[in-house]
Amino acid sequence: MAPSFRQKLRAMSTILSIFLAVAVAGTAAWMVRRLDLGRDAPITECSRLVTEAFTNARDTPDSLLLARLLPLRDRCLDDAGYVDQTRRLLTNATRFTEARTLLKAADEKHAFKPDELVAQFAWIDAAESHDAWANGEEGRATELLKRATDATNGLRARWPEWSLPYRILDEANLSGASPTNDGGGTSFFQMEREARSRKLNGAWVRAQSDWQPVALTFAVAFVGMLALIAGIGGLLDARQISSVITSQAATATPGYVELKGTVHVPAGAHGVIGPHTKQYGVWSEFESKSGMKKSVVHRQRSQQKFVLRDATGDVLIDPTSMSVNLRTSTARFGNSAGQLNGTRVTERLLKEGDAAYALGELSVMTSSDGVVTRHLRAAKDGRRLFVSNYTEEELVSMERVWMGLGGAVAVSCVLLLAWGYFQRFHVASTPGSLL
Repeated sequence: MAPSFRQKLRAMSTILSIFLAVAVAGTAAWMVRRLDLGRDAPITECSRLVTEAFTNARDTPDSLLLARLLPLRDRCLDDAGYVDQTRRLLTNATRFTEARTLLKAADEKHAFKPDELVAQFAWIDAAESHDAWANGEEGRATELLKRATDATNGLRARWPEWSLPYRILDEANLSGASPTNDGGGTSFFQMEREARSRKLNGAWVRAQSDWQPVALTFAVAFVGMLALIAGIGGLLDARQISSVITSQAATATPGYVELKGTVHVPAGAHGVIGPHTKQYGVWSEFESKSGMKKSVVHRQRSQQKFVLRDATGDVLIDPTSMSVNLRTSTARFGNSAGQLNGTRVTERLLKEGDAAYALGELSVMTSSDGVVTRHLRAAKDGRRLFVSNYTEEELVSMERVWMGLGGAVAVSCVLLLAWGYFQRFHVASTPGSLL
């Protein structure tokens, strides 16, 4: 990889990470949208004929609507929408035997999934129980109501987000024979809302509509990608720290090296004073943020070089483009350095004599009088200049923690997306006309 390209790549790593996360999340959301659109029932000849038959339905008696639909029976027995509407009209006309015969014929054409067929028969049982109760047949009414409620309770247990079982139960509750009749005290629609709100049964995923699943997929995929990138970053940093062999200052070969020692102010130079803590050190960084979004309003970073010293000699570190990970860091809120209340102040400080770990590009220069000076700076190929007052073991452990957390969050997001995909596209769904 060319040095200039690697340098640009590192400089743009944050932007590229966000762009990649948005791209992957957008692709996943687009796929979900395509799958959702693919689930919409196509317009068939029978659905068109049913729509035509229900023209001006509000002002048309059920008997006339039924007369329009029955001639289509042989052609449309395999259409769930047609059978559902015809069954409803036959039930309203108390022609219960014909309604059951219609459902049995539709079952032979596989118009319904098994649970949908159970719901259709439950509608008939609930309606017939009302008729039996009105005719004084209390025993038969009770038996029919029990059969209807048992069937719908079973459906409700399997598909808690499906509206139809709750509507059947609500209809059955109007009957004086209903074992759940408590004067209107039971709210089956409230039960439906509570069931949909439960997270672990998958109902909330299956009940989402329009752009809700797209937005959810995008958010989960975006978080998962950022976590994956953070985990990969931790892995690469841990490998980089572990793979570079520690060199001694006096004998290190020019190139990318790892050094350990203590940091000091160069001879004849002055150290830095932390703007916030007023403590003495060799390098400091001060940052203040304010407002609701905590935008950076002031940043100050010392630019003077400092020395890393080990038992064999000194190396002069140029802090330009240096990245740090320091244990000496303070963060406070409130009035400080002339800032207004609500400002967050962060200071990072390398103190005189701190034990330090460094990664960077080492160069060796010899003056005309034979004085050798060693410099450590950011590599031209984009590899970082990194300084920390943590030990190598502590740094590797921290990067592995980031790797583990990022990997765990990424895997969790993948599992959540897979679970949501299964719940939404592989769990049986019902035709729109029956919702």
